[in-house]
Amino acid sequence: MCELATFQQEFLHQIDHATFAHPAMAVYRNTVAVGAITAVIDNFSTVAALVGPKAMKALAQEFVRDVPPDNPILARYGGAFPSWLAEHPLADELPYLADVARIDRMRTEAHLAADAPEFGLEDVARLTAEEWTRCRVTMRPATRIAWFAVPAPSIWVAHPVADGTEIAPEWQAEGILVTRSEGAVGAWVIGACEHRILHGLRLGETVGQAALAASRLYPGDNITRAFRKIVASGAFSSIKMKG
Repeated sequence: MCELATFQQEFLHQIDHATFAHPAMAVYRNTVAVGAITAVIDNFSTVAALVGPKAMKALAQEFVRDVPPDNPILARYGGAFPSWLAEHPLADELPYLADVARIDRMRTEAHLAADAPEFGLEDVARLTAEEWTRCRVTMRPATRIAWFAVPAPSIWVAHPVADGTEIAPEWQAEGILVTRSEGAVGAWVIGACEHRILHGLRLGETVGQAALAASRLYPGDNITRAFRKIVASGAFSSIKMKG
């Protein structure tokens, strides 16, 4: 471990164990706690929009007390927050809240992920139909995919709503695709067909194999339109032709 990393870890340990007998370290500990609370509120802004500023501050304070930061980079802090929130009494009243927090976390991870080239619609246009069918795709590091039993994706995409309109999505399972394209993180609500395509491609299926599996499971869906939506999102980095 490098000297800087060692110093950071020791410093955090001292702050975590600071007492009033060490007033200088107690000040740092308080500063770190305030910073961690602010980081939770900022990193889970959609959760904050749903529950309101007072409730979010209380949740952040509880979380920081239960799961203090173990890394000086607070932009990465909060990985355990969605799971922690799922066990909180508030989850009984708002059963979608933990999943909304998971999507907030996906956005943070996409923002912090390494950059990579983007394989877009214009690249697909250069391929023959046979070449496109035979290829396997590589996901970009920023791409995140998830499926939820509740409409957390629709709720997440709809907030915050500037005009105060109440959101009432159809109560059904949904998926979400999150990625970063041209420096901006975007998110798209996806259906079961699109999720099956993405899941198959991530597991190593060719485009043709993923398309066939999805068409058999969801014969009423437009496979071409689903692929166009996925490719246009910037989810893919490159392709490799099947040998």
